[in-house]
Amino acid sequence: MPNTYDSETPLVSTPAAKRPMLHTVLLAGALFLIPVLLGLLFVVASHRLSPRPSAPSADALGLLTNRIHDGSATQTVQLAALRRELREAGLTTDELDIRLWAARAHEPEKLFHVSPPSTEKRWNWHLSQDGLFALAVSVQLDRYDRRNVGLFDLVGGEWAWTNALPWPDAHEAPHVFNRHLIIRYVKNANRFALEVDARGTIISIDRLGVGTYGTPPAIPAVPHIAGHPVAIRHGVFFAADPQTGALTGFAQSALPGLRDAGPDDGSTVFSGNGLLLFRAAEGRVTVSDSLTRTVLQTFEAWPHTTNTTVTGVLATRDGSGLTVFLKTVFDGSPPVQREWSVAVDVYAGTVTRSFNADALFAKPDTVENRSATTPDGRWTLAVDASNTLTVSPADAPERPAVRLLLSVVGIREPIRHIAFLEQGRHLLLRGATRLWLLDFTQASAYGGLTARIASSSRTIPLEAYAVSPAMAEPDAMLALSEEGYGEYAAFDPDDLARSFDPDATAPSYLALRAELCVANNAWGYAAGLLEEMARLQEFDPRAPRINPLLAARCQFLADQPRKAHATCRDALRRLLMYPEETPRMIRYHLQGLLFAAP
Repeated sequence: MPNTYDSETPLVSTPAAKRPMLHTVLLAGALFLIPVLLGLLFVVASHRLSPRPSAPSADALGLLTNRIHDGSATQTVQLAALRRELREAGLTTDELDIRLWAARAHEPEKLFHVSPPSTEKRWNWHLSQDGLFALAVSVQLDRYDRRNVGLFDLVGGEWAWTNALPWPDAHEAPHVFNRHLIIRYVKNANRFALEVDARGTIISIDRLGVGTYGTPPAIPAVPHIAGHPVAIRHGVFFAADPQTGALTGFAQSALPGLRDAGPDDGSTVFSGNGLLLFRAAEGRVTVSDSLTRTVLQTFEAWPHTTNTTVTGVLATRDGSGLTVFLKTVFDGSPPVQREWSVAVDVYAGTVTRSFNADALFAKPDTVENRSATTPDGRWTLAVDASNTLTVSPADAPERPAVRLLLSVVGIREPIRHIAFLEQGRHLLLRGATRLWLLDFTQASAYGGLTARIASSSRTIPLEAYAVSPAMAEPDAMLALSEEGYGEYAAFDPDDLARSFDPDATAPSYLALRAELCVANNAWGYAAGLLEEMARLQEFDPRAPRINPLLAARCQFLADQPRKAHATCRDALRRLLMYPEETPRMIRYHLQGLLFAAP
């Protein structure tokens, strides 16, 4: 077939042919410009109708600053409100953050708050054996002699199920596995086990024979915590409000970031980052995890004799090296004494003895100090004769931000020496017989942490899926970390093509909650939150990567050694693939926890 063409379509460009094309271009341009112009007009009008708030006046700023020091804000609610005002005015909140931390010595932190399934009934509360689930049981019976029962996931922050069940009047603390409930009870001198699945449906009621169950001891009330005591789990005191029926979990820790570091016999020292604890005595050096007290390694460092004593111990920042200073006295007339030292390479596992006098120049100073300044020079901490801890701005020591009587937080032994560890994060408090560590990084940032939690959402907002980590606010990508480890998750933009659940739990929110639980020594709940974060990492590449060392330590303290060993094993498997990216002492620490004797 010969080629044909439309005779009405010109083959050459003529002015007549260009006219329709020009009209089309002009029309398209007009259609594009009209919405743009309307948008500009809207923006201008909105700015005129609702102008941006002006900066506070000098008088207003002065009044806000005076409220920090005039004593009008002492309770947590007042301090938090003042902090918000300072933030809105663009002023620093460092001092208020310190005060919010110190206020928790008198007002325990509320780590959990669960409203009952409905306000139309009265409720009794129970905690599962592992403490990760709360069980609400209605007091009222329905016409079938059933009670309304709800299972609340404290880590997930949601009701797993609610249902009407034939609930026993007296029973043991329930067991919960993967949201399956098993509760054992006695009826007519017979033991039974009731099993309910993850949807709240009864699977079985099994008879276990004749017998009884012991009644758990009553939980004593705490004077400064209102409500009916329910249970104590993982360092959290749960109480039910008789008015609202809500369940609240209060931190039992005396002060966020403060922990008892064990006995002190003069031969105990910490690594500069606070992760490892060393004890040098009787010819032996013991390396332990400073948090769990788990022994990681021992060294037979020098012959144990009665005429040799330890005169000082010095550890490196990361704990890879330790020097023990010794003095040996030989019988004679007059007696002869010799000072020498032992260097322990913790990572390599070697011991080197030195009789060189030059090595003794590094011997730590034995002078005791009752004041210390943070490495950044911003804060000065001091303990006076009344055993009161004072935190003051370094440039205004006459105006302390905090005065805290240490007996209020359980330290009744007079503190004779305080000092920051080499890294500068932890403050060591040394009494006559015991040691305490204060994580001052947690203390100084505690007000900001609680404020971020209060303003955060448990679920991921839809708009967050379109924002890369590089564009996100730092607080939204918070990662838990120790010195030398803990990073943001590697981000691949192609991963955004995955389909995300719009109702997914925000990993950043879990990270904030986990950090709050760690600060308040609620190890079991911190472990549960970190495990949930690890699970979410499989689905959301932007989730902050957990610190496996911290997770394993929390699991050990929550009496979950199998989970802790699995965490260490999985972490080492990944880290050994990229050994240059991880500090060697982190790998040493994980290996020590993995193979430590129970």
